[in-house]
Amino acid sequence: SCDREMSPTFQDFYRLLKKQPEPEAEYIRLAIEKYCVGSYNTFAFQTNVDTNNRFVVYDIRDIGTGMNEMGMQVCLNDIWNRTIANKARGIRTWIYIDELYVLTQSESCARFLMYMWKQFRKYGGVPTGITQNIEDLLMNRESRGIINNSPFILMLNQSAEDRNEIGAMLHISEAQLNYIKNADSGQGLIYSGKAIVPFINKFPHGNLLCNSEGHMDYYYDYVYKLIDGEMTLIASGTYGAADNSNVQVDENGEPIYEYRWEGVEMSEEDYQKELAKVYDISRAESCAYDDLVSADEMKKAVATYRK
Repeated sequence: SCDREMSPTFQDFYRLLKKQPEPEAEYIRLAIEKYCVGSYNTFAFQTNVDTNNRFVVYDIRDIGTGMNEMGMQVCLNDIWNRTIANKARGIRTWIYIDELYVLTQSESCARFLMYMWKQFRKYGGVPTGITQNIEDLLMNRESRGIINNSPFILMLNQSAEDRNEIGAMLHISEAQLNYIKNADSGQGLIYSGKAIVPFINKFPHGNLLCNSEGHMDYYYDYVYKLIDGEMTLIASGTYGAADNSNVQVDENGEPIYEYRWEGVEMSEEDYQKELAKVYDISRAESCAYDDLVSADEMKKAVATYRK
């Protein structure tokens, strides 16, 4: 373990060098002076961040231009050290890097990141890079090395230049690239090393789900809404025969049902009106159980897909 309060800082190192008589120590002291007592001393103090949290965010957006290089190196080193420490504890580390291309614009950061990318899986790390511009990302050897060591790539809509770059690199056909040409939201390509799979995911708006089920002359409509990440029941209705063992029919031979919305008995017409107030059936997309697949079935489909 490490006593953070007793751990030396960059300023302590600077003061120690100041006491050394050797010219080499003086040279190092002058080289790091602005990072210890000058305007770039951001990382010269004890940290005020609790890095023992299960979820840690490294935000380098507001670091000054002169500190970008050091800031990125500090973050990458800490992520790498935490990954190694978590491996010893039997814990996986999930790393998400937004605007990945920013880290690849620095030669030293790009080299270190490529090394980390190749080693992460050995230490239980699961890295994910996110970027909007492929062309900027592919401007150096290190960036290409990162992509070549990514067994899973999800591509959304891309510009013509980016499509050409990624298509040539991953050997994607022109027909397959059409899935990321002027693509709508939720449409793209999945690259898994051995397979390239197009996908289209369209989700209905409104965050509403109507579960309409039943059998044996008893049926229901349960309307749910996504609230704070949870599907919450917001309205419900039931209808069916008063006596399932002796279902009455009308003059046309149709069963006679009783309709209740939120526990209030009403006519079939009024029931449909109440349902329409909370759920617009005309805009609904139906889902049949026979069309659903499990996560394992999806993985198998991706692994065995052939164009």
